[in-house]
Amino acid sequence: MIIDKKERIIEAAATSFSQFGFKATTMASVAKIAKVAKGTIYTFFDSKETLFSTILDRTMKNLRQSAEAALQEDAPFHENIQAMLDAILNFRENHQLLIKLGQEAKELGTAEVLEILTQVERMILDYIKSVIEKEQAKGISAKHDPELLAFLIYRTYIALISDWERQHEPLPKETITEIIKSQIH
Repeated sequence: MIIDKKERIIEAAATSFSQFGFKATTMASVAKIAKVAKGTIYTFFDSKETLFSTILDRTMKNLRQSAEAALQEDAPFHENIQAMLDAILNFRENHQLLIKLGQEAKELGTAEVLEILTQVERMILDYIKSVIEKEQAKGISAKHDPELLAFLIYRTYIALISDWERQHEPLPKETITEIIKSQIH
């Protein structure tokens, strides 16, 4: 019963953060959606930030699962990197919470949200780095610094997929693959 309440609170908070953003979500709004007293929330979470952190951890776990599902054991490393990046970008573009946080950061520049998005990117980069390190341990990929390589690959991919397309025709997937492949080797 207690776990059910906690889960209801987490789900209600995820809904509120996704609809209203970080700044506009209050413990009162979460309580209303969860159909619990505001004080009940504080039996599980000491602050809005702690509650949000729980939701963010779950979101990032789901993102990692999406990325891992895109990896194929027998695929070349550069194809796996691109499939993983595709999965990460697709998840970010279709996940309501991350969409709302991006909007809030652009429109309001909320300091907490900017920090949260920095955390999200750090978690993504750490995940990509871990994939690169596994490949390096197998002797498959170049011996570049995994953290630097993760950063370059991720930022290049984002730039080619979204920034480039604001002023140019979208690049064919093959071109993006070649660019990513050139960074790996």
